[in-house]
Amino acid sequence: MSKTLAAFLAAILCCLSVSSTALAADRSVQIAFPKNMNIVLGSQPDFKSEISAVDDLGVPAKVFIDSSLVDQSVPGTYKTIYRAYGLNGGKSEKEGLVTVTKCDPEKAYAMIDDILGKILKDGMTDKERAKAIFDYAKSCIKYKAGAEHATSLDGAYFGLTKGTGDCYTSAALLEQFYTRAGITNIFVIRQPTKANDYEHNWVMIDIGGGWYHCDSTPTYKGVSGFTGFMFPESLAMKQPSANGATDRFSYDKTFYPTAEWAN
Repeated sequence: MSKTLAAFLAAILCCLSVSSTALAADRSVQIAFPKNMNIVLGSQPDFKSEISAVDDLGVPAKVFIDSSLVDQSVPGTYKTIYRAYGLNGGKSEKEGLVTVTKCDPEKAYAMIDDILGKILKDGMTDKERAKAIFDYAKSCIKYKAGAEHATSLDGAYFGLTKGTGDCYTSAALLEQFYTRAGITNIFVIRQPTKANDYEHNWVMIDIGGGWYHCDSTPTYKGVSGFTGFMFPESLAMKQPSANGATDRFSYDKTFYPTAEWAN
């Protein structure tokens, strides 16, 4: 074989090898799964029922679910890992959440959606929608300690069915209502400023103009023009706590988005 022919064949083999490697690298598997699956305390859910995966040719892939971190006997939110392997040699791994609740999520969401359908009207601006939800959450419960704190959904359901609750209930109602209404929000937990300090919860929302605080706790009045709805960081820092110090909204700012400083 001439040197020229040998070199030509070697070049072809090299190209085939590169093409094969590139093809393998391009092989993919797409996993479809709920980002947060809800299950009721003590139930025996089928984790695979809402999971599907296909490779880049549309062929179903094999799915494996690691739910070892989920404790179905204790309410809370847990991480799960979804792994899929395709016949094309591709693989994919995604993380999801499973929330274990005491209440039936379907009943709770149906109740929330029904209320939203009554208080939200066509033509409302995002701020008007957020305010309507805030006003309802603040008026639908009377303050009473000892509410359900298992999960946010449990807290919201407790408030809606019992008509009573505390700051956790109020924050849970806002979080669940805003989430179902498509309003970006985050549940906030107060950071104690001293030993044996009290707990407090509220939410932050962003309707397109930056993050603002919302606290719908029924009994809290506040000072300096405080209404509880979409107040900026500058106003949050002036609000007195139960002991009179201005630290009611003390929170670890490294874990939450930056709130707007002023209106």
